[in-house]
Amino acid sequence: MLGARAAVLAVVRDSEWSIAGLSGPAQRWDAKIQQLLATALAGQATVPASELRSGAAAVLFGRAVADALGWHEAVLAPLRGSENELLGVLCLVDLRGMTEMDRQLLGALVGHASVALENVRLFSRIERSRKQWVEDFDAISDLIIVHDADNRVLRLNRALADLLKVKPAEAVGRDMGRLELLGSSIQAGRCPFCRNPTALHEESIFPVSDRSYLVSASRIHSGHNNDLRTIHVA
Repeated sequence: MLGARAAVLAVVRDSEWSIAGLSGPAQRWDAKIQQLLATALAGQATVPASELRSGAAAVLFGRAVADALGWHEAVLAPLRGSENELLGVLCLVDLRGMTEMDRQLLGALVGHASVALENVRLFSRIERSRKQWVEDFDAISDLIIVHDADNRVLRLNRALADLLKVKPAEAVGRDMGRLELLGSSIQAGRCPFCRNPTALHEESIFPVSDRSYLVSASRIHSGHNNDLRTIHVA
């Protein structure tokens, strides 16, 4: 759109810079040149300056990199997050010349790219957190199960799934009263652990042959429909 001969997107994560995207011809894009270019872009991106910087490629990146890539001029546009943290830098090479409209277009593109990159990182952190939570949940040795207001299983941890000899996903949606939890009798539509379904919190003793379990119940409203969920820990 801007008539650049090449474009490079470099991103930073945990102070480590890398080339995330390449476009256009170059004499070579080998790993060594990419690393040198990433280091040069990192140095230029962190220099306090205006939002757009331009200059000779040999000055910005060093003669060796510029000659290896066959670049003459470059324009650098930093990508920043909502709190002005540096996310990366977009480099456009050998432009045809920039008008004020081109500058506005580049600013818009950089703005959209910054939002997209920040969202990707946010979703990645959420996904990592979710996976970590699942691992932590399944590592708990107590028996945990969650059901809805209709006494249908929403989730259980690995310890209880192993005791029931089922995979956790296979129990989701099943009737609590049919799982024979801790040797309880089958009572379709009923939860053997619920004593007072209207109480926010309750505890009871659940005897099983030669041992007894202390079973707690915590009830919470969640979701856009304010659905009731009950969490049991035995």
